[in-house]
Amino acid sequence: PQMFIFHNVTITVPENFTQCTTHGSFVQHWQETLYNMFTFACLFLLPLIIMIFCYTRILVEISSRMARNNLLSRDVHLRRSHNNIPKARMRTLKMSIVIVTSFIVCWTPYYLLGLWYWLFPEKMEETVSHSLTHMLFIFGLFNACLDPITYGLFTVRLHQGLKRCCRTANTQTDLENNTCLVHMTRFSSQRHYASGAHETHKEMIDDTCTNNCSRPIIPVSKM
Repeated sequence: PQMFIFHNVTITVPENFTQCTTHGSFVQHWQETLYNMFTFACLFLLPLIIMIFCYTRILVEISSRMARNNLLSRDVHLRRSHNNIPKARMRTLKMSIVIVTSFIVCWTPYYLLGLWYWLFPEKMEETVSHSLTHMLFIFGLFNACLDPITYGLFTVRLHQGLKRCCRTANTQTDLENNTCLVHMTRFSSQRHYASGAHETHKEMIDDTCTNNCSRPIIPVSKM
């Protein structure tokens, strides 16, 4: 309906200003009230009912599977293999409550203010400032940012992810330490080998000097 109801309206007093609005699109006030109630039902009531219905169906399905598994699995081993189903039901229940609650908390103040404006516009304009209306609308839009965070907190296993990251960091640190230790060991062995070679070379020179010094020196005149 917005494609046919909204249009550009330009005013020149107190200054030149153009805005896309519904002003002048309705002949009578009840038409505007009917349109506002239609948007309230489609943007607030209908999504809320769909969310509650879908998450209730999910919880009912998980509960029925739990009951079916408890009846069929009498063995202890089978019961242990289905221990993840109660955890999934509890996680889904918490996620459903958080999502529905965040939707209600974010959008209810704005639509309550809208109902007040749609039914009693003059009283609402005298009591509530336009800045508060814009703030409540932005607060309602903030719900779209909370949904991915909520899904991530309840579906991604953060504890295992953190443990894995810490384990990876510790492994890299150990590898770096081992690499440094290997390099230091190689360097020390090379120094030891070099010093040993130097000592061997020195001993060879000393032996040579000793052998040469032990020989009798023949005078030049006798030669």
